Amino acid sequence: MSGVAEARASSPRDSIPLWLLALIAAHALTWMTLPSLLEGSIRLDVSEGAIGGREWQLAYLRHPPFTTWLTEIARWAGPLRYTAVHAIGQVLALGGLCLMAAAAGRMEGEAKTAGRAATLTVLLGLASPALTYIPIQLNHNIGLMLASGLVVMTAWQAFEQGGPARWLAFGIAVGLSLWVKYAVGLLVLPLMLAFLIVPVWRRQLLTPSPWLAVVAACIVIFPHAVFVLDRGATTVAFATRTLSTGFVVNLVYAGEFLANAALFMLPMAAVAALHADGVRPLAARIALSLSREMTRADLFRHVITFGPVLVTALAALIAGVKPRLLWLTPMIPAFALWWAHFAASGAADGGKRAGERLLAALAVLLATSYIVVRLVSPYVNAKPLYPDFDGPALAAMARDHWKAHEQRPLAYIVSFGQQRGRQAAGSIAFDLPSTNDAPIHVMEDGSLAASPWIDVTDLKKHGALVVSPMKLEAGTTVQGMPMTDIIDLPRPMVRGARTNARVWFGIVKPGA
Repeated sequence: MSGVAEARASSPRDSIPLWLLALIAAHALTWMTLPSLLEGSIRLDVSEGAIGGREWQLAYLRHPPFTTWLTEIARWAGPLRYTAVHAIGQVLALGGLCLMAAAAGRMEGEAKTAGRAATLTVLLGLASPALTYIPIQLNHNIGLMLASGLVVMTAWQAFEQGGPARWLAFGIAVGLSLWVKYAVGLLVLPLMLAFLIVPVWRRQLLTPSPWLAVVAACIVIFPHAVFVLDRGATTVAFATRTLSTGFVVNLVYAGEFLANAALFMLPMAAVAALHADGVRPLAARIALSLSREMTRADLFRHVITFGPVLVTALAALIAGVKPRLLWLTPMIPAFALWWAHFAASGAADGGKRAGERLLAALAVLLATSYIVVRLVSPYVNAKPLYPDFDGPALAAMARDHWKAHEQRPLAYIVSFGQQRGRQAAGSIAFDLPSTNDAPIHVMEDGSLAASPWIDVTDLKKHGALVVSPMKLEAGTTVQGMPMTDIIDLPRPMVRGARTNARVWFGIVKPGA
């Protein structure tokens, strides 16, 4: 596997066109504005971030802390907090895409082709769900988009160019990515296997540089690892959980994940075929990249694109892991890189224009579909496709109920009702004015196991507001403390929602 691409050490000589920068900015502005206007409240994952972010823990029960901290930072924006959440989502997604595009350019041999590949990588990403409506629910998969782009970029430079500085950058990138989500291992594992099977790359093991990367990654993740082990390694248990299912069910899970990956690739394949002037020329280039003529750059592209997908499918098949659709989100920029490469070389102007028109149509379709579904779903569904309650209005109701019974600042919220209760409690904590006199802590499901940072003695001293989407019965206690002043009210819904939902509030008296 030798080729021009491997010897190339510099970035694409073509500068980023101004029109592409303008397009990226317009995309970010669009997908910051639309959800800011149309979302009634924050999504479930954002609510969970709002619950944990105020605690500034080095780890939480389910995930590492990076995007949870970002949710708390977004809350500091006060009236612009919703826009801040969506802006952070776009920064993470666009940052990952741009890093992937830069890697795409560096892997090409000719400057003209490199510019085309990098540009098309960006365009394919901008017209995909991963860069549009998915980042609205800011979570660890969105954060992993930026982390994956950083890992891919630094890995290519370390593998091809070597040297302590580049391997140090790769090690730091892996270490930082683990602060985002452990699933970066789905990318790092196939990368390491590829590194070991390519003789030119593998020979670097005789130098100190790769081992420097290992040390750097361990140092970066060390504070998190110590905290996790001290707290019982709940994030590790969550990341490695499996289901007791049979082979047939596991096969269905794996097949479903592979089918979803193929569906995400279909529009990219159509655009690539237009750019390549037909399916046959495109298929011929792909076949060449899989033949004996495969270059190291080809292998690297195949590994970062299909490696994480196959590792996930194997985990589902062998271990009974149930992969979620959102797990594909951080993989989509690599899909874009792969198709962009095969479309970029030798693309004629006619095919290029046709491909760009299709991408523009896809981008408009995604935006239009989001607007229509968001506006129409409350009217046509008993349970809308999106959060159906008005978050700021619910927070005002919670504040009023607390003030009607207590004079001291609200310091604790206790949720019941599992996911719906967590979403309501997190939304209230997120939407209460930032001028609240005391920091608000949230105990999920009334459980210390779910919220180990809660100081029960302090909670007893300050009291708590209890919130639940399910009926709160008289005599319910919170960690042995009685609940009083139970009231149920119509939950404030988004305009047009027909769900006859209610919310229950209760009070744990200070000093109870």
